[in-house]
Amino acid sequence: PVNFGCFELTIEEGFLTELDGDEIYREIDEKIVNKKMLLEEDIMKLVIMPLTYLDRKKKQEAVSDAAQLAGAIEDDRARMMALAGILVFADKIISESDAESIRRRIAMTKIEAIIEREKEEALRKNTEQVTEQVTEKVTEQVTEQVTKKVTRDVTFNLIFDLVNSGSLAREEGMKRVGLSDDEFGKELEKYRREHATNQA
Repeated sequence: PVNFGCFELTIEEGFLTELDGDEIYREIDEKIVNKKMLLEEDIMKLVIMPLTYLDRKKKQEAVSDAAQLAGAIEDDRARMMALAGILVFADKIISESDAESIRRRIAMTKIEAIIEREKEEALRKNTEQVTEQVTEKVTEQVTEQVTKKVTRDVTFNLIFDLVNSGSLAREEGMKRVGLSDDEFGKELEKYRREHATNQA
């Protein structure tokens, strides 16, 4: 023991074989099945799980079980940490086939991450392009509608002004704006009221 005055530090040996590998497997498996987030402590437990057994054959079987569990982890970063950890910690006991299987899983995780990033980038660019096209189209349509309305209003006001002043025959004015006699009369009356209000 080392005495620091206010507390005493005692260092004891710890053996991985004192841990319950089966319990670790059940605990991690339950979290993965229920889609619970794995803590770094959980990842470490999974990594050292094969080393908790004394029998070499059982250790090798546990490597396969741990690798299978690690491969089922949804989070890419956690999956990579677990697989790489198993590969390193079980280096002395892992079979070549299991080691190769884990390397392939790690490679696939990297490829999946790259594909996911490319999909996100393509989606972002496509969204920007669609937004730009829609904005341009809507702007064009609104501009066209506003231009038509302004042109129509100016034309109508000009025709009504000419008809109202007697410079243009009513029939000719109706023909120019494409309105029936009744419609033209209503619009002309409306124009006269607005014109009188503006002058007042």
